[in-house]
Order: sequence, then C-alpha cells, then structure tokens
Amino acid sequence: MIEEDIKEAISGFENVAKLEQKKGKWGFKALKKLTKLYLQTGEKQKVVETFKQLMEYIKSAVTANYAEKGLDSVLDNVGMNKDVALAEELYSAALSALQAQKNERAWFRTNLKLGKLLFDSREFGKLSKVFSFFFFLELKRIDKKN
Repeated sequence: MIEEDIKEAISGFENVAKLEQKKGKWGFKALKKLTKLYLQTGEKQKVVETFKQLMEYIKSAVTANYAEKGLDSVLDNVGMNKDVALAEELYSAALSALQAQKNERAWFRTNLKLGKLLFDSREFGKLSKVFSFFFFLELKRIDKKN
C-alpha cells in the first residue's frame, strides 16, 4: 500500500514539474519532493537527475533564502541515507551551482555540512581537502585586505 502511495506521489510531482512552463516556486517544490521520494525508494540515478534539475531553479526561479532552505532540506535527507558516494555527488552539484550563483553564505554552509558528513563517515582524507580549501580561501581574503 505504501509503495503504491509513493508511486502515485512521484507521478503527481512529476506532472507538476512538467506542467510548469516557466521555472518557479511550484516546480522547485515538486523537484525537491521528488528528490526526497526517489531517495526514499532507492532510485539513485533519479535522485541525481532531479537534484541537478533542482539546481537549475536556484539560479533564477526562487530567492536565495528559499533556495538555501530547500537545498538544506534535501541535503539533510541525503546525509541520513548514509550513501557517501551519492551524497558527495549531490554536494558537488550543489556547491557548483552555489558558486556560479555567487551565493557565498550558502556555499560556505553547504561546505560545512559536507565536512560534517565526511567527518561522521570517517572520510578524513576527503575532509582534509575541504578544510584545506577553506584555509586557502581565508588566505586569499586576508591577502586582498593587505
């Protein structure tokens, strides 16, 4: 019964995303929910596809704050999934989109979330790369001041 409900929900949210002619709030919400539902059903390829579509919406369809909250919501679910490879792929897509958007606050917070995920997963080699990049950025910022 629950599987049928999830399939119906997926179908409904897919229709919402398809019906929206101009990217906007409802398409963003639909893609956010679809990403979570695909994660719940274990359809990793669909998770990646819908998440990348969702990243297109943060460029112009929704406000930066709304995008950040939606992104946090999805990434929190991904972190609970315990699939580090999938999480890294989604975090990479999110960080690229946020960097292109020049949303430094969201980019920084997303990097911190990635760092926590890597720490919790005991992926210390990858974690050191995240922190070395932060260190590099801070040195660059200090150099600009001088």
